[in-house]
Amino acid sequence: MNRSRPQITHIQDWKPARKFPETYPGDRPPHSYLLLNDKVYPLQFDHPTELWMENETGGIVAVDETLKKLRLPLTKDRYAVLAYGGNRNPATLHIKFQNYGYRSPGEAWTVPVLRGKIHGADVVACGFSGQGYFYADLLQNSEWTRKANAEAWLILLDQDQLRAIHDSEGVRGGDYMLARFGGVTIDGYEKTLAPMGYAGKKPILLSPQTQSPLGFKSVQAEGRAIPEMSPLQMLDHLLDAYGLHELICAATGLRHDTDLAIELSKYMNGQWWYQFNTREQPIRGYREVMRLFEEQIARHALPQSTTEQMCESGMALSTEEAYHPDHALTFGSLLG
Repeated sequence: MNRSRPQITHIQDWKPARKFPETYPGDRPPHSYLLLNDKVYPLQFDHPTELWMENETGGIVAVDETLKKLRLPLTKDRYAVLAYGGNRNPATLHIKFQNYGYRSPGEAWTVPVLRGKIHGADVVACGFSGQGYFYADLLQNSEWTRKANAEAWLILLDQDQLRAIHDSEGVRGGDYMLARFGGVTIDGYEKTLAPMGYAGKKPILLSPQTQSPLGFKSVQAEGRAIPEMSPLQMLDHLLDAYGLHELICAATGLRHDTDLAIELSKYMNGQWWYQFNTREQPIRGYREVMRLFEEQIARHALPQSTTEQMCESGMALSTEEAYHPDHALTFGSLLG
């Protein structure tokens, strides 16, 4: 095990896409990490169930010993959930636990997050989020992903963290359904796993200009065979490809200039938070932008959604199974 001194960071060092939509899916550490309250600790391990962290005094401590002292579930007893979009970002996890009423069973908020890959898949734009960016989905079993291996993470959640993340992803009536995704590996560990993960309910969008899905530049992928863009490049590209500049400017009052993508992203994000915090309906311009994008995406998309593919393959999980998963989906059971 490499015991070189890692860098401990603060949650404020990692901008979350929910507040900085131009960063979607949000930055993340370059290595596996432990989110402990408002600190982010780099992780080391020889085996994924034996995680180690360096504390503020430079001592190397076992993560499970820390969890035990805090009266929290051990690594092996947590539910492993695939994160390929916003959930890889420490601050996003922190915000979701706050916004969706997470209650720790112990004396802290703690999540081990392990870096890895999903093989034969890529992370692509699916639909338009009211938070001001195109949200991600996993593209598998396609001509574009046969040779692709995309960066993916495993977040190890206790029971109420699992509930909070499901609520944030709209498993009950929202944008995603829960399923099991095969072909997942953890960096430094060869065994292939099939953890739970989120499958988009809407078909993945296609660019009318490239006749292909669009990948996220900030998500590393080997063998990527599709165009990759930043969130703002993607928004600018699709405003043009869908021919929506004038209609969206008319609906929002924004100017049709080179700053339209960033200004639209901010406009939508502000209205989303207004709606979330007040439970009031957002303004007409916000609703019209959502309608315009949804209408165009419906015309330019793959024939099947990821959810439909997972249902056909028998890998989809019911809402009951999502919120009350079998013990076989704990991290220790997946590792065998």
